Amino acid sequence: MKHGEIGYDIVPAYQGKGYATEMANAVVQWAFQEKELRGISAKCSPINIASVRVLEKIGMEHVSTTEEIMCWEILNKEYKC
Repeated sequence: MKHGEIGYDIVPAYQGKGYATEMANAVVQWAFQEKELRGISAKCSPINIASVRVLEKIGMEHVSTTEEIMCWEILNKEYKC
């Protein structure tokens, strides 16, 4: 069973323009062309509201939180075991 992880960082001059959302969504869609990929996870700081919004917008589900980290996951609807 394969599982991926996504991460990103945006240069301040390009923040707030939708680039992170566009990139993250494109990477998830591209990765899910691999039918053996079960899902993709991501982590971000709970105080990084911009990253929280990006992950929500691309359809990731919040799965857990500690004081320092939020964990997210999106499952491949086409997954074939």
